[in-house]
Amino acid sequence: MEEMMGTMNYRSRHVRIDLLSKDEYRSVLNSGKLALGGHLYDVDEYLPSPRILICNKCNSPGHLKKNCKSIIELCKRCGNDRNDGADHKNCNIKCHHCSENHEATSFKCTWISKFRQDLLHKLKENKHLLPPNIQFYIPQQYRDHKGEKALMNNSVENYQLQAQRQNLLNNNKLNSTTWPKLNSNLSLPSTVNTTSIWNFELKQMHDELYNLKQEHEIEIKKLKTEHETQMQKMAQGWQLINLQFKTQAEAIVDIYTTVSEIFPPVVQSLQTISQVLEEMNRNVIDENERQQKQIIFTTIKETIFSLNNRLCLLTDHQQKLKTLMDKENNLLLRGMNPKEHSSNEL
Repeated sequence: MEEMMGTMNYRSRHVRIDLLSKDEYRSVLNSGKLALGGHLYDVDEYLPSPRILICNKCNSPGHLKKNCKSIIELCKRCGNDRNDGADHKNCNIKCHHCSENHEATSFKCTWISKFRQDLLHKLKENKHLLPPNIQFYIPQQYRDHKGEKALMNNSVENYQLQAQRQNLLNNNKLNSTTWPKLNSNLSLPSTVNTTSIWNFELKQMHDELYNLKQEHEIEIKKLKTEHETQMQKMAQGWQLINLQFKTQAEAIVDIYTTVSEIFPPVVQSLQTISQVLEEMNRNVIDENERQQKQIIFTTIKETIFSLNNRLCLLTDHQQKLKTLMDKENNLLLRGMNPKEHSSNEL
């Protein structure tokens, strides 16, 4: 707790308390009471009084230094030129507004106090222009009548009164046999700015939603990046498989080509040998020798026939295998294309 500077004197019976917990803050304001040291104190929301602008060049209220029309910079202690070479940190204090013993920017100055009073008077006349979530504390010396403590928009005040009366009516309707419950703050409009509290909570929820959305978008980007990386790795794998498949296919084709090239000369050689043996067999007189050569000749013919059949089977198998390998290669290429995957998923 800390003591607040009063408006009429330096000390006040009001004490300002800052609460760190928002829930406790709202609970204390809604109850209107606070128990400390065995005593029950009335609680109200702290409202700052309207601030005024004071120029750092001429020490007059109502404008800033950049808008000041003064030619010289005045010392707020003595009122002389601040750039005259004198020591203005230890000069005599005398207000150049009212000639009293205080600094020119002090709120003790009657001239600044009059300016502040006129400012509050204009705010009172134009309360309807105040934002609905703004309330000002009116110092005691500037109040027009007793009980006037806060300056706010009348529409907000009427809304709070209606809400209090509705709550009172609802409380009395609960049990018709009991005495009506009176709200301790019903006589005066509560200075608890429920609108600002709601705005704060809504803003907090909006920020949380925005943070969740940002985190979700970051996670989606990470997943997309990982997916693209995996797809690139898969594409590289498919390319390696396709390359290996082509290499194996070329090796098989080379083997078939080699075998196909070897078979015809072998068959042709056997046919030549068969013809030579047949010519030689015609000139043989011995029957036994002729029979032996006939057996060799028959064996060679059977071998030639078998080799021709094997060559035909090999050629046919090579054509079928080539057709199958072409189909597998097409399927592999389709699997490597990501667009093909997306169209299949759709």
